[in-house]
Amino acid sequence: MNIAQNKYKFIVLILALCLAFGLSGCKAKVDPQTAQAIQDAQAALQAEENGGTEETETASADDLYAQAGLIPIAGDDPLWADVEREKPAIAQLLAYKATFADTFDENEPSADDFWTVTGMGVTAVPPEKATDFNKINHVQRAVVLDYAAALLPGYEAGAEAPKLEDVYGVSGNPKSDIIDIDGLSINVTPTVVLLGTDEKSGQTVLRMHIEDKEGLIAQTDWDVLLAPWEDEEEHALPLVVKQFYSVN
Repeated sequence: MNIAQNKYKFIVLILALCLAFGLSGCKAKVDPQTAQAIQDAQAALQAEENGGTEETETASADDLYAQAGLIPIAGDDPLWADVEREKPAIAQLLAYKATFADTFDENEPSADDFWTVTGMGVTAVPPEKATDFNKINHVQRAVVLDYAAALLPGYEAGAEAPKLEDVYGVSGNPKSDIIDIDGLSINVTPTVVLLGTDEKSGQTVLRMHIEDKEGLIAQTDWDVLLAPWEDEEEHALPLVVKQFYSVN
């Protein structure tokens, strides 16, 4: 991507952020009725607040998992804590995809997309003591690439990363291995709708709802296939995104 294209895409991102946000391998089969099931579950929750019964809420949740072909993961499973920790970073990935659906290919990302999405993930869940008073994160290159390996299905840990050049908001210091990341983020509120095991593939599926205040994001519901790291090393984020796709 040349500099002119980079600037154009950056302007589009900034406009999107200003308008809607704020600067600060198997798929689980999902049929068209699933979206309606989500609405039904939400309606049941509202009914509960208005004097409905807990039994109705529970039944609707069970129906929603059944519609998605998922076996619920128990609430006391440690996986829930891992998902909660990584949720803000995953939400940034999904919001970026929703904003640039026609140009962002998570399996073969351009250098601009690679570093921007990774930088957003770092901003969402920054390493301890990495953020300065200007809300700029200063992070070792190896750690930044660990975020990339967790969030981008097309990038594997240890692989060569795209050249970091002319990427707005992300810059490298040639005299050190530190990468500086401005506090760019898309201001969305993420909600975990489902967390379960696919009945056919056995894969872990997170269904997430993302919503911006202005309601400009149309693709709000996503299924994310997650997996633990294959090694036993410590990582910046606890889970690896293997695949994700919109369900609405």
